[in-house]
Amino acid sequence: MQGPGSAPQYMAPSFNNVQPRTREERALAGDKTHLEKMRIGARPGHSQPPGNVLIPVPNSALYIDEHSRFAARDAAALEHARRQEQLQKKEVRDSPALCVLPAYPRRYHSARRFAIGP
Repeated sequence: MQGPGSAPQYMAPSFNNVQPRTREERALAGDKTHLEKMRIGARPGHSQPPGNVLIPVPNSALYIDEHSRFAARDAAALEHARRQEQLQKKEVRDSPALCVLPAYPRRYHSARRFAIGP
């Protein structure tokens, strides 16, 4: 305890003791790419690598198992068959044999053709 007239106790100054950096660390400190990678790695939530981001997890909407993915080996043949089927449907639909004209009496056509006046 300090009282009046007593000398203050000596308090050691507190230093921030930092380990010295190696030459490699000092050289990398100037490298912008490495510096950015270090900063990104220091962010919260970046403690572990994300894994393979190209393969979705099984409970994802993007997931498809390998058997279903590669079951149709000849995708071009399947697409060709689909297009041929569409073409056949279109040809049947647009065929002139199936186009039926309305069945009006013959006299209606001739009377309409030779009618005088409006």
